[in-house]
Amino acid sequence: MRRRITEGIYAAHTKLQSLSDLTREFKVSAITIRRALHELMYEGLVVGHQDLGIFVTPRQRIHRVVVPGRSFGDDIRGAGFEPHIKEIEFRREPADADPVSLHRLYLPESLAEPLRPDLAEDFIFRVLDKRGIAVTEWKMAFTAPALTEDTSRLFGRLPIGFPMIATWHTPYGRDGVPIVTGVTYSRPDRFTIDVTVRDTPHAFSEV
Repeated sequence: MRRRITEGIYAAHTKLQSLSDLTREFKVSAITIRRALHELMYEGLVVGHQDLGIFVTPRQRIHRVVVPGRSFGDDIRGAGFEPHIKEIEFRREPADADPVSLHRLYLPESLAEPLRPDLAEDFIFRVLDKRGIAVTEWKMAFTAPALTEDTSRLFGRLPIGFPMIATWHTPYGRDGVPIVTGVTYSRPDRFTIDVTVRDTPHAFSEV
């Protein structure tokens, strides 16, 4: 069903077959069909309307799931797209420099050159996992900036002032020292960010 949607066999706004029709067509149980539909809804490919049915969404929306071990590329692929990585710039910067790019990473010199070939092929958290660099803590912050003149050109036709989601991320190693820090700018009309928070004792206090 995902392939049919991404290839346009199921066009935007198309109503999917009934549950019984889908079970007969794919020769699987109703439980399997419900799970598949749940996954497609989670990925933003279909939407359900009570008493009306399930419809193909007009545009594939990328659902960003922020959990350790899952990269931007995984979420892009899950929405039916194939991610591509292009190195825009690679240079040394002082630690207090302000990031201004689409996806800018700051690495210590000891990691920058060794990881550079991998970063041209995959996303940072997948690279860290592949290289066996353990992440014990991951701090994130979200802001909502507007595109500047510098960043606007990196997004093609988006105008200066277009609202964005900025995700600032810093993973820490076992020694408590930051491994890398960076910022990713995402289009709010194409991404939903999903954060899972574990319930831990004394995590919150009442005021």
